[in-house]
Amino acid sequence: MGPSRISPSLGWFHVPKTSTGFGTSVAMANCNISGKVCHTGPAYWHAACNQSGTQQSGMWLTSPGAWHVPLNGKVLAPWRGRLVGMLRSPAEWKQSYFQDKLLNSYKYFPTGNTTMSDQTVANMEKLAALGADVNASWALLEGNQAGYLLGIPPAPFGRATRNATVLRKAMAILEEEFAFVGLTHRYELSICLFNTMFGLGRCTPCQLSHANSGASKVRQGVERKAWVSEELMRRPDPVDDALIAFVEALLETRLRQHGLTPARCATLGCGSVR
Repeated sequence: MGPSRISPSLGWFHVPKTSTGFGTSVAMANCNISGKVCHTGPAYWHAACNQSGTQQSGMWLTSPGAWHVPLNGKVLAPWRGRLVGMLRSPAEWKQSYFQDKLLNSYKYFPTGNTTMSDQTVANMEKLAALGADVNASWALLEGNQAGYLLGIPPAPFGRATRNATVLRKAMAILEEEFAFVGLTHRYELSICLFNTMFGLGRCTPCQLSHANSGASKVRQGVERKAWVSEELMRRPDPVDDALIAFVEALLETRLRQHGLTPARCATLGCGSVR
């Protein structure tokens, strides 16, 4: 008998730069894979689910090739109550997004003599322009995690989100439509809660690994490091700051409901007792 679940399949709401590694946990819940092998991307999770002897029944809101899709009404409708995801401290998220998607945007586009459409060229120019101006990027990235919950793509294709109505709607979606939401800066406790809610048992090392990190890309020479001033890192982000505070409270409530503490989670392999 497989592990107990809240629902037969879970949809992964994945804002860019909010833990690629969380996909291993979602695949474990959906497909009964053991989590002993670290799968680090859509193709790997898809193959692992099929090899487990169960037909993959979800995980991506649209398709494995579109795993960063913003959550507009059409995308949300089939997944109500079955969504899971992570969010990230706003300053850390902006720094990571700026480094990966803007400063090093060149790595996402064709190279060589490939003929590019006018739209692709225009997108490259937008990304490169923001990659050269961290201050302008920072302003445009305000509230982008909340915006993603309402179908607004991140800068430069969307817009900064500073609207209290957007914040209220984003909070309501997280509370009413998500089966689980965690935080990357409280990752071990978040995975501990996830495993408890979906009957997965002890945490595995693969669940707690940090796949695809910006630091590792810099070490490997894949990306240039983004240097962001302390002033920018301290700058308030009214909408996303409030959204993360809301998730912090939600996380604390659910940890209490399930009798989970750092010490208890440590006994489940989800971190160490401090």
